[in-house]
Amino acid sequence: MKSCTTKGYLTLSIILVALLEIVSRNLFKNKYDYKIKDVANFVNVSELSNKTQVYVYGEQKTEGYLLFDSMGCSFSSVDPRKINILEAVSNISLIVVTRKGYIDVCYKINKNAQPLLTSSKTLMELTAIFGVSKFLLVAPLIISNSDKLRLFPFIFSLALLHAIGTTIASFIISMLKINFYEIIGMTKYEATEMNHLPSINTNPSYTSSIIVDLFSHLLFIILISFAWRKRNCEMKEYGSLSSKLISKY
Repeated sequence: MKSCTTKGYLTLSIILVALLEIVSRNLFKNKYDYKIKDVANFVNVSELSNKTQVYVYGEQKTEGYLLFDSMGCSFSSVDPRKINILEAVSNISLIVVTRKGYIDVCYKINKNAQPLLTSSKTLMELTAIFGVSKFLLVAPLIISNSDKLRLFPFIFSLALLHAIGTTIASFIISMLKINFYEIIGMTKYEATEMNHLPSINTNPSYTSSIIVDLFSHLLFIILISFAWRKRNCEMKEYGSLSSKLISKY
């Protein structure tokens, strides 16, 4: 039984990683697409504690619905999960009580959480360039039989940078979910028990998409390593990737 060739490893890496990326994106899109109806941390203002206050454009609200997450605060007088409309996305204050005093959740989000989310998105966009580049460099190795050993170190480096960057960005986003209240300056007990705010947990589908995505990065790195080693063996056996290798494939 013949062992897998260099082109075999490269083709396999493209196909498998592409399929895993599609699965990861679908998991993320289906359950974590930021549509209003899919957001869990909507609160009915009338159900908040007496010490918890909501202000919109300086006017105190005792009824309506408030959304807050790492992107900021939004308000609607009607349940937005039904009409899919937000009436206000700025000049909103959510004043909550903590053991140390009162804090404005919306202000803390803009100051502490939003910059982290912005940084993670920027990092994701940067690493996406690495991801596209590694696939573009693999293409000549599959199409041509010429000696392009020098491309392997670049592909491996780009794949490694892509994996590291994506891991860091995913970690930041996960921490913004898991430790959301701690990041804005309050404990989960102060949020849920003292102010009747909802518990904020990482969406299971988003966690699954991260795991699949990281596995795809690891698989690509492994297959590229195998292909690199295989090409080195071919070079030692044939001396150059010329007519013998062309006829072999």
